Amino acid sequence: MKCCRSTPKKPKAAVLARFSLLGHTPGPMATPAEESNPEFPLTLDLRRQLVRYTSLMNPSAVRRAIPVYLLITWAFSSLFYFLCIKSAGANAANGSYITGLMWCPAIGALLTCKNLGRPIASFG
Repeated sequence: MKCCRSTPKKPKAAVLARFSLLGHTPGPMATPAEESNPEFPLTLDLRRQLVRYTSLMNPSAVRRAIPVYLLITWAFSSLFYFLCIKSAGANAANGSYITGLMWCPAIGALLTCKNLGRPIASFG
């Protein structure tokens, strides 16, 4: 039994005509102006400019943030490790101990920002 394609192959010239050597249409692209829709005033517009938090990136602030993050993450995760060990397995409480353990780094990051007075938007 011979298998064949249901659609014929496109001519190579037609495919190559759609792309330039760089993989996109050359030339500048105009960014549309920001517009506000009065029907949806609370819609999040993701087309805003990037805010840089350069003051938070100095080495002393980073050196201070890392131990705080590690301490908070260790404190929260040790609670869940204790519960897993005490209950003799990771499947205890239908796996909620493991779910809590996996959330510990995120909670540690959020509490570190709160503790150091950093905005959450500085995460990137």
